[in-house]
Order: sequence, then structure tokens, then C-alpha cells
Amino acid sequence: MLLGKQFITDLLFGVQVVLAVIFGYSQVTHMLQNGADGVSIGMWTSFCLFAGLNLGLAIKANKVYPDRNSQQNIFVYGLWVLIAALNATIILVKSPGWDRTDTTVVILLLFGTLVIGFVAKKKHLNIRDPMIRGWLALLCKAMPQLAQAWKIVLNRGAPGFSPAMVWLGHATILVRLAQLGFAVREAGWDKNRRASLLSEIGNELSWIIVTIIWLMY
Repeated sequence: MLLGKQFITDLLFGVQVVLAVIFGYSQVTHMLQNGADGVSIGMWTSFCLFAGLNLGLAIKANKVYPDRNSQQNIFVYGLWVLIAALNATIILVKSPGWDRTDTTVVILLLFGTLVIGFVAKKKHLNIRDPMIRGWLALLCKAMPQLAQAWKIVLNRGAPGFSPAMVWLGHATILVRLAQLGFAVREAGWDKNRRASLLSEIGNELSWIIVTIIWLMY
């Protein structure tokens, strides 16, 4: 990679790490101080699955074309696994409890997984195929976030949401998309990077819907 491009990817990596830490800190401290009312347990637990699936894709992408950018993506998704797990743990402690929205998330995740499994079988693919993992990652992020938007409507708001977390969510997704874009330009359109891009685009689109609903209430 040329020196100028490497500087940009290193800068994006540094920005992503800083924003991710602020994202996690703002939401954790907000919930500890204000509770987790209106925050979906299902959304954050599925966030762990999303980050974990993308971590696996990043590791496989690095095996296909090992470079500095790919290794940075491994670190980034590993960091997001920790952030999501920490938030999910605090929500379990601070939230009013499991509700219908969380049950709906589990049911839809199971149904979506069965559908993806059926399609994979038809196409003679297994769970190790990067695109199947990409669709599972998309399912684990987009669908629970749409359920979170519906929960905000039902609760007439989400006091457990940190405003900084909402906006930093968009910033971190866009930075990750930029990082993946540079990885694709450098290493090409291998299945692992395509799958990660698919899941992150769905992540941003569904988070836009959550943000719009959150602003309305």
C-alpha cells in the first residue's frame, strides 16, 4: 500500500478505536446513572453476534490477503465484541426485564436463521461460507435494530439511550465502511470483505430508522 493510503487507513483505524471507546463509555455511564428503560436486551446481545461474525470474516480475509488494514479490522471487531458484551451485561442488570420485543427478536432471529440455512442448503453452501456468515451478521444487526425502533414507539421513548451513543453509532459505522472500502481496493472483492460490507450497510440503514424514531419520541 502506498504511504499516503496507509496514512489514511491508519487514521481511520485510530478514529474508529477512539469513537468506539467513547461510544461504549457514554452508553455504559448513561445506563448506570439513568437505567436502561426502553433499551432492547435483544439488540445488544445480537450486537455481540454481529461483531463476532464480522470478527470471523476479518480473520478469514486476513488469511486470504494478509495486510495491515486487515489486521486493524480484526482488532476493531474484537473491540466491538467487548463493548457490546459489556453493554449487554449492564442492560441485563439495569433494565426492567425481558419483554415482548426481546421475545420477538429471538423468534425472528431463529426464523431468519432457518431461512438462511434453507437457502444455503439449496445452493450447497455451509455456515463457513463467507456470504452466509455475512447474511447472518446482517440478520443479527438489522432486524434487532428495527425491533428496537418499534420498542421506542411502544414505550414512547428510550430514556436508556445515550444521545452520544446514537450519533457515534453512525460515525463508527461510516468509518468502518471506509476501512472496508480501502481493504477492498487493496485486496480485491473477496467474499469475506463483501460479506462484511453487506452487513455494515444493513447496519447503517437500520440504525438510521432507529435514529429517526428516537428523534420523534
